Order: sequence, then structure tokens, then C-alpha cells
Amino acid sequence: MTEEPGERAAADTPYTTELDTLISKAHTAGEAETMLQRVRMENQVVADACEAVRELSEAGDLSETQMNGLAENLSRLLEQYTKTDLKTEFREYFGERSGEPFDEIIETRLETVKIIANTDAKQGSVFRWHFSDGVKLETETSDEGSRLHYSWNHFRDLYFDALLAENRGEAIADPTPERRGGEEWRDWISEVILDHSETVEHVGPRTEAVRQLRDYISRSVGYTDLAKVSERAGIGIDVDDATQTVADLDADTQLFVPREQITRVCEQTGISSRALQIELDAREVTSDAIAGVSQTTYLDGCRFPYWVVTLRLATPQELVAHPESPAEQLCREQQERREEEATDVGVVADEDDSDGCEGALDGEGDSDEAEGAAEDGDGSAGPSATSDRTDSPEEADSGASESDGGDQADTESVGMQSSLGTNPDGETDE
Repeated sequence: MTEEPGERAAADTPYTTELDTLISKAHTAGEAETMLQRVRMENQVVADACEAVRELSEAGDLSETQMNGLAENLSRLLEQYTKTDLKTEFREYFGERSGEPFDEIIETRLETVKIIANTDAKQGSVFRWHFSDGVKLETETSDEGSRLHYSWNHFRDLYFDALLAENRGEAIADPTPERRGGEEWRDWISEVILDHSETVEHVGPRTEAVRQLRDYISRSVGYTDLAKVSERAGIGIDVDDATQTVADLDADTQLFVPREQITRVCEQTGISSRALQIELDAREVTSDAIAGVSQTTYLDGCRFPYWVVTLRLATPQELVAHPESPAEQLCREQQERREEEATDVGVVADEDDSDGCEGALDGEGDSDEAEGAAEDGDGSAGPSATSDRTDSPEEADSGASESDGGDQADTESVGMQSSLGTNPDGETDE
């Protein structure tokens, strides 16, 4: 089979040359006649591999990926070594050579340590180490709860891997003897952090979720009836006295937030409802009166889930104990519109005397004129009763008998007024 030029060029790199040599030695070790011979031959293969890793790293011809590939290929052929064992052997051998002590590397090359402080409750900080040789490391809380930089073995491995990632190899020796102990190293590295630290605050997703939930509560109206909460998209408030206002409530007052709002907040911030509950518990804004935060009730046969928090989290916009019905709200709005319209025409109403006072006075004047006209009419009755026409006694008797009682009463009234006498002003003369 003919090799392509590109394939031949790739096979001629220092790394591939060493890899082929070591794999060949590993195959030979696997063909040993006795187990003792095989163990000895495998140990020699590992020693040769460690020396190859050191030389390639110092020459800048070995990356971290290549080192891992070498360990993986050899582990498939060597019976007593795993991939992890080989990687450990490479690092330890590299460090045992005449390299610079690791603590001295930190002292001379460390520039800053940025501490990324998470605002979420009970979340550890991330330490970002910046070195003058271009190496950048991150250390944070491990599964055991300790900082990786508090173990010089782990920290040196991180530094070594970072060098390999930059295609640069360097022998790194153990720290100086006075700093190799666990307590001694922790005390020393803590002082280094204090001298080079720069704290940067990071707003965690849990903090953002709490902020959004607090904002929703502060913009919502609180109702004492959960049915109203469901109808009007508000929140519930557990109060005994319906006449209270939000200013009268204490910090332990329970607030009932619809579950759909909790789901919305969690989806927008990319966290689980469990994570939000943990954050609320840590901030002590949940209620001690119930276990957990989730509760459920039924409204008109429909399931209504909600969360219970306290007023320590946020204060609603207002408390409404007896909200208006739709009909009441419509009537109130109509009344308000009428009042606004009356206010808009207030100037015209003042000129027309819309209170009716002048109209009432005008009515009284018209009544006086009517009474005067009536009196004039009565005054004219006298002359009409004493007209120039003279009736005979027979005709007078006949007219009197044919007239009704009302005419007689009018005639008698006129006669009485004539007998008493009336002055022009309408006053009776005594």
C-alpha cells in the first residue's frame, strides 16, 4: 500500500516516532515467556515513556491531548498499568526531574487571583489564577467540599496540564520542604490569595429568579380570597382582619403565589423549582408554619396549586379584602365618567345656574304675576255684575233660578266685596 505524502509527513513528527517505538516495546513485553519477565519489560516501557514525555514537553512537541493519547494506547497493551496510572507516572516523573519548585513558580509568575463570588446562597466562589507565562487556571469547590488549590499535588497537576495545553512542557518539582505539609501549604497559599485577590460579583441564576419573583409580588394586588386570586391574576394574603392594609401586616404574613408564576420565573432563569425553593429557604423567606412551599386547593372543582412565601420576600401593591364585582365596577366607571363630564362643563353650568336656585326664584315671580292677574280678573267681576243693562224683576228672578249654585256664589262674593269696599292696592278698608 502506497503512503500519501501527507500521511508520511504526519508520521515523521517527534511524537509519532516516539509513539511507534513505545508501542513496539509494549508488544514485545506482552510476548514475554514468564510473568516476571513481562513485569520487568512493562516497567521499562513506562520508564521510557516518562522520559519521552519529558523530552517532548520541554521541546514543545507534546500537547495534553497527545499525552493522554499515549497513555491510552499503552494502557491497552500493558497488563499492569491503566490509563490513569500512566498519566500519574508521567506527571510524577516530570516533577522529580531538576525542575523549579512549584511554590517558587507561583511566587514569581502569579499576577492576579480573581475571586468570582456567586450571589446565590450557599454557592462557592470560583478562583481564576492568571500567571505571567500565559497559564490561566480555575479552581473551585470539589465534591469533598475542599478547594483544589489547597492541595499542592492537585494544583500542580492543573498547572502542568495547562502548560501542555499551550504546547509547552516544563519540569515542575515539588514545593520546597517547608511548604510540603498540608497545613503549611494551606497557610501559605491563603496568604498568596490575599496578596493577589480581586473579587468580582457574579449574579447567579437563583438570585435572578428571586429578583423576578419579588418584582412580580410587589406589582400585584393581594386578595384574601383565593378565588379572586385565580380570577384576577393576583396573589393571596393570609389575614384575619379584612380591614387591614399591607402596612399593618407583619413580616411573617403568608403570601400565596400561583404555581404558574413560579414556573414562569424558573423557565426564564433556567433553574429548577427545587433550586428556587432552596434559595428561598436560604434567604429565610418561606413560612415555618408549613413543610416545604407547595400547597394545593380546589376552586369550583378545579385544582389550584400555589407556593407559600412570607412578606419578608416582598410587599404587594395593595390589599383588597372585598373586590368589586364586574357589575359594580361597571357602575363605578360610569359614575366616574359622568363626574368627569360634569367637571368639563362646569363653567357653563355656573352661568346657567345649574343648581336650580335662580329657576326657583323665577318661578316665584311668575306665580306673583299670575296671582295679580287673577285678582284683576276678580276685580272685573264687579263691573260686569253691575252692567248698564237693566233687567226686569221677572227676568232677574228667572235668571237667578236658571243660574247654578256656583254663579250664585260668585255673585254673593262680588256683592260682599262691594259692600266692604276695595282700595286700588288690593287692601280691604275696615
